[in-house]
Amino acid sequence: MKKTALFLAVALALGACSNKDEPAPSTKEAAPKADLPLAFAPAETAFALGNFEPAPKAYIDALAPALDNMKLGFIQSLDRAKEVAANEIGPEEQAKVNALIDLFKERLQKPDTLASMGINLNGLQAAYEVAGAPVIRLELADPELFKTFVSEVETRAGEKLPVGDLNGQAYWFLPLDKQAKEVDSATPLNPRLVAAIAGKHLVLAFDPQVAELPLAQLLGIERPAQSIVSSGELQAINKQYGYQNYAGTGVLDLRRTLALLAPAAGKSTWLSKQLQADNQTLSEVCRSEFDSLAAKTPRFVLGAKEMTGKKVAMGGVLEVESKLAGELQKITAPVPGLGSDKSGIEFGMSLKIDQLAGFVQAQATAVQAAPFQCELLQPLNEQMAEVTQNLAGLYAASGWLTGLRASLSELDIENQKFKGTIVLASPNPMGLIGMAQGFLPELAQLGLTPDGKAKELQSAMASSVVGAENKLWVAMNDKTIGLGIGSDTPAAVESAIKASPATPEPLLYYGFSGESYLKLAGNVDEETLSNAANSDEEARANYVVWPLIKSALDFYKSVDFVSMNYTLTDRGLEMNQVMTLK
Repeated sequence: MKKTALFLAVALALGACSNKDEPAPSTKEAAPKADLPLAFAPAETAFALGNFEPAPKAYIDALAPALDNMKLGFIQSLDRAKEVAANEIGPEEQAKVNALIDLFKERLQKPDTLASMGINLNGLQAAYEVAGAPVIRLELADPELFKTFVSEVETRAGEKLPVGDLNGQAYWFLPLDKQAKEVDSATPLNPRLVAAIAGKHLVLAFDPQVAELPLAQLLGIERPAQSIVSSGELQAINKQYGYQNYAGTGVLDLRRTLALLAPAAGKSTWLSKQLQADNQTLSEVCRSEFDSLAAKTPRFVLGAKEMTGKKVAMGGVLEVESKLAGELQKITAPVPGLGSDKSGIEFGMSLKIDQLAGFVQAQATAVQAAPFQCELLQPLNEQMAEVTQNLAGLYAASGWLTGLRASLSELDIENQKFKGTIVLASPNPMGLIGMAQGFLPELAQLGLTPDGKAKELQSAMASSVVGAENKLWVAMNDKTIGLGIGSDTPAAVESAIKASPATPEPLLYYGFSGESYLKLAGNVDEETLSNAANSDEEARANYVVWPLIKSALDFYKSVDFVSMNYTLTDRGLEMNQVMTLK
C-alpha cells in the first residue's frame, strides 16, 4: 500500500465523530499563554485561526445527538467503501484496506471514539503559517494513546510510516514529490507532510524542505520571537468585534499574504523564489500597486459571539478602509421587515442603484485620473474606462426598485405550492405598478392606491407561476408594494408592507427553519445524486458518501432557525450567522 494511503488513514481519524468523549472542562481560567497552540504562531503570520479556551460544555452536549448520528453514517459509508474497493484493487491491497476500515469501524462503534485515540474533542487548536508553510496544532487528550493508535494503524496496514528525528524530536513524514524541484541552486524544493507529537500537541505541517524555513520552526522546537498571542492581535479582534475566547478566532491579512509572494525590494522568500523560477514574479511597481489595493481591504476576521446549547452566533468582517466603508454604507436601503422571520424561508436584499452607480463612477474616475502602471492591472484600467460609459442604465433603473423581501411559509417548487408574501421597496411604487401593467394588464383593473389595503389579483399568467389554487393579493403604500400568495394572506401582506426595517439595513439576507430546509432537501435522494454524476468515478464516490450526507442532513431535525445577514458598516462588510436549536 502506498505511504499516502497510510498517512491519510491516520488523518481520517482526526475527522471521526464522537459525542461521549470527555471534553476538556470549560473554564473561565485560560490556559497558560505559553502552552496555547496559538502561542506557536508568529506575530507576523498571514493567517491564524484558533481558540484560547475550550467551548462551553452546553454547546458540546447539544451537538451529541448529531455527532452520534454522523458516526452511524460514517460506518455505513465505510462499508460501502469496502464494497467499491473490492472491484478496484487486488486481493492483497484489498486485505489491507479492509483491515484499516475495520479498525475505524471498531473505533467509531466505541462511545468514546476520539478519546480512545487520545484526541480531545474540545481541546485547544490553532492553524497558521510559518514563512508561508501551513501548520495545524492540536491539543491531545493523551499523547501516548495517540501513538498507540498510529501503531495500530501501521499494524493493520502491514507497513510503517516513514520517521525522522530532529534534536530528539521524533516525527512522521510523507514525501509529496519524488523528484525534487530546483528553485535555484540554493533552494531545492522537496515538499513533504510532517506530523509530530510535541508535548501534548499534535503538529501537522507542510514542509517544503528549504533553507529559509527550518523544520524546527514548523514543529515549534524553535519558538517565534513574538507570537500572535503575545502581540495581542487576536485578543484585540475579540474585544473589537465581541468574539469569544472559546471559539476559533481567525484573521487573514492580505498585505502579509502579498509580502510572502512578492516581498519588498531586496528581500525574498522561498515562495517568491518559486514564482521567480516559474517566471511569475511581480515588478516593484506591481508589488506597490497590489499593496495599495490590499490596504483598501486589509483583513478578514471571524469568530463566534455566542455558543450555547440553544444558540450559535458566528461573525465575520471584511475590513474596509474607513473612507471607502463610509461610501459603501450609502448603497443599502430600508426594506420593511427584512430579517424578522423566525420560521419558514425568508430572503431579500437592498440596493440604492443610484448610490451604487455614484460609487462605481467615483472609483472609475480615480483610476482614470491616475491609471495603474502595473502590466497585470491594465485590464482594470480598461474596465474602469468602459464602466463610465455604461452607468446611464444604472441611473435610469434607480427610480424603480431599492430592495425586496420574500417571506414564505410554504415553498414546493416541484408541485407549484407557494404561500407567503413578497415585498418590493421602491421610491416610486405607483410608477412601478404602471410599468408592471405592461406585462400584467390585470393590475390596472385593481385601482390600487397607496392606502395599504390588499386587493385580490386575478391573473391567468400569475396563476400559471404560483399555481391556480393560490389566490394573489396586492397592496401598496407610498414606499412599498406587497404581493400575498395564498387565500389567507391579505392581512399578512398589509402587515408586511408597513413592517419596520432592520438597522443597519441588510445588503443581503436569507434565513430558513430546519423543517423548511429538510423539505427542500427532500427532493435530493440517493438516486438523484447518482444520476447527477458525470463519470463512473463520481458515481462510485457519491455511492460511498451518501450515508454520511444523509446523516448530516438529519442534523437539521434539531435546528429551529438559521439566518445569514450581510451588512455594510463603518468597519466594512459584516457577515453574521445565527443558528438556534430546538
